[in-house]
Amino acid sequence: MFTNISWQDFSIGVAITLIIYYVVVGLKYYPRELKELLTGRWFYKFKSPSAGSVPDEEALELIPTHHGDHPFHPQDEEFVQVESFISDLKQTIARASAKGWIIQELKQSLRRTMEKYPAVQSSPYRSSINELISSECEKSGYGDLTEEAVDRLWSMSL
Repeated sequence: MFTNISWQDFSIGVAITLIIYYVVVGLKYYPRELKELLTGRWFYKFKSPSAGSVPDEEALELIPTHHGDHPFHPQDEEFVQVESFISDLKQTIARASAKGWIIQELKQSLRRTMEKYPAVQSSPYRSSINELISSECEKSGYGDLTEEAVDRLWSMSL
């Protein structure tokens, strides 16, 4: 049936079709980002680590220089609060680990931190934050603090 078409012709046809498809999708759904990328406004910036923190893989971040009305705009108030909350949580866990706090002291300090950010409790990022807290605690030697335990801390901080 398809004996007149070689594998090379087929591969070239598929490649051309994919290129056209991705160009159309890119132009339709990501025109601003593509324009920024093509005009050179999109570049790498290094985040400076906060005092006492160890730089990790997230130190290199791809950040556009021009921000439009993207739904996850970095200046969005909720996003800024979540970032600040995560920073405070990491500092709290690092301080607890450095000072050798017992788990109850860490939980109390985490509850106080949660009370400072009531808007984050109803945030769609809450489950991700729970997972982050649990993994950071596990890294610091507080493996007893599971995601479920962190979720209970939220309810106690009301």
